[in-house]
Amino acid sequence: MIDKFIDPIFSDWKEYLKKQNSIHFINFIFILGLLVLWFGPSDRNISIKLADFNITKMVGNLQIMLYSLHFFQWEVGLSILSVLIIMFLWDKTLIQKLLPESELINGKTVGYSGQTAINKIILINYWYFHNIWIVLFFIDVLHNSNYHPIKNIELDFSLYDLIFWVNVIILLLTLIKALFSVENDTYFYGRIINYRESIYVELSHKKVSNSTYFLLKNTIMKPNLFYLVKEIHKPFSYEAEIVNYSPNLDEIQYQFEMLNSTNEQGSTT
Repeated sequence: MIDKFIDPIFSDWKEYLKKQNSIHFINFIFILGLLVLWFGPSDRNISIKLADFNITKMVGNLQIMLYSLHFFQWEVGLSILSVLIIMFLWDKTLIQKLLPESELINGKTVGYSGQTAINKIILINYWYFHNIWIVLFFIDVLHNSNYHPIKNIELDFSLYDLIFWVNVIILLLTLIKALFSVENDTYFYGRIINYRESIYVELSHKKVSNSTYFLLKNTIMKPNLFYLVKEIHKPFSYEAEIVNYSPNLDEIQYQFEMLNSTNEQGSTT
């Protein structure tokens, strides 16, 4: 009986937080930490202990180590070096031969991309400077940190000060974006796309009179979208106009097949 009463309440909160996914939960922790730092009691000294381990003290030492200038230089230096190595190696055909695509029994194909590797390195750095820093900052605030940039603005910024103010700027931009953003259904009809972009997979094509039509699959949309597009005749261009689209392949394929083909060249895969 109690579960039936409580579950809808938690469901409403989960749905609300889901709608605020552009803000992200880690930023709510940052906001809470700032409020505690600014308005909280000055004598707060919350210690988190697990058995004989003082978690709060351990986190404080971890924060000092991870955000020391020495560790920061190594982390950024290794990230830049890794990106340069990936860019150099991926330009060679050898590395792509060593990492061929492989098919899985669930019908998916595993591929490898240098761009994906670079994106993951950037994501790791974002976690280092933003997410992990905010968690350590929050625990530090609960442990009654006496010094903080928000109360002690100095001209000579330390690394800690710099990371703090960068995260404040990120938070402000995130809040502004969430405040003014509005979500609407995307209208694809008449949109011009480059049908040779990697996000599109060509399923078939045919010529009708002097026009070429393509049946494409958008691989990044969830669920996947299928497009019927008409090529735009421009020199050195792969532009096409979306004639119709649908998450249902049969619907788009039927329209594609109903086109009056005079010189069919496509081959469905």
